[in-house]
Amino acid sequence: MFFFFLNHFVSASNLFSSIGIMELPTSQLLPPPKETRLLREADTTFIGHLKKRMILDPSAPGACPMAVLCKNVSSPSEFQEKYKDVYEYEVLGGLHSLMCKNQLSMEYPENPYYNVALADVYIGLTDEQALRLARRHNDNSHFVHKVTHRDLVSNKIFLILYSLFVYILLCCIEQT
Repeated sequence: MFFFFLNHFVSASNLFSSIGIMELPTSQLLPPPKETRLLREADTTFIGHLKKRMILDPSAPGACPMAVLCKNVSSPSEFQEKYKDVYEYEVLGGLHSLMCKNQLSMEYPENPYYNVALADVYIGLTDEQALRLARRHNDNSHFVHKVTHRDLVSNKIFLILYSLFVYILLCCIEQT
């Protein structure tokens, strides 16, 4: 029984292939229908923290690209990249980031980083597949390898040694 479940869990019908990661205008990114494809309601506290982080580093795209469903085409062969900025997309994963970018684009209209988002584009998903993809996106977005104190210290040591090497090299050049 376990192997049947495992086989079903990793079967081809549960794996989604995207047509690619693209930079899309946030004006074309919409929330999914609440009744059928919304995994969870937005957390306004989290959006507030994310907003502060995006203000400090606007060019940072986030932990992973948004997962979006293109609404205008039903098969990958119909998708034309030249129209990517015209198509409309439902944000299945990354809705908090979208809401944050929309707020920041109103507050800082001159900042171009708040008007675009990296997105992994999917086509032709059922409601069930869309919810599974949203869940997978949510699970994967927590998988981050943070820089440790040890990493920072070893990087500082390298920089100190490199600076010392350059200083000695410059002293040798001056003496000649």
